[in-house]
Amino acid sequence: MLSIDFDNLAQKYPDLEDAWRGLKAWLKSHPRDSYIDTRLLAREIRMDHPDPETLTIALNRLKEQAGLRQVYWVFDPKQNQFLRGEWNRFNEVPEQVRDNFDNYIAIENLRIVPVLKQVKGA
Repeated sequence: MLSIDFDNLAQKYPDLEDAWRGLKAWLKSHPRDSYIDTRLLAREIRMDHPDPETLTIALNRLKEQAGLRQVYWVFDPKQNQFLRGEWNRFNEVPEQVRDNFDNYIAIENLRIVPVLKQVKGA
């Protein structure tokens, strides 16, 4: 599970209180995850006043304050799982990636997902 001090974030950025509450609840509902899958977050987060701009600002503050960085993982909808590999930039993902059985799959049959993960030692 991610280690994030939401009380500290709420004190530093009180204008983002609704987003902090939503993010904290979302992370509680995903206790085994060591990352934030932004595609699930966008679908599942519950905020009193949903506003994509506020959520984006909160996620940027979260990256700065909680030692998170954005990477790109590849999701295979047929296998319903992430595949091996991690890329720092969207345009670094190759045109073909290996699935979990070492078969190559064309990227157009997969989804590239921005994921936030905690940097060790942060």
